[in-house]
Amino acid sequence: MTAVYLLRAVLAITYGNAEREFVGVTDIRSFEWAPVLVLIGLIVLIGVYPAVLSEPLQATLETIMMGIGG
Repeated sequence: MTAVYLLRAVLAITYGNAEREFVGVTDIRSFEWAPVLVLIGLIVLIGVYPAVLSEPLQATLETIMMGIGG
């Protein structure tokens, strides 16, 4: 029963008619790709090499852990 409800909801959302206020909305423009690509690059970088983010925080995290008794 739940699966049927969820599938019907997904179909209505993804394949339903667009509301009047969203009819004129277009896809992403060329100049809007720059921030998207930067964010994708950062996500991939941190996913592949997480030390980029964890090494600068290491000393601070150690200090906090020593303060709380860890």
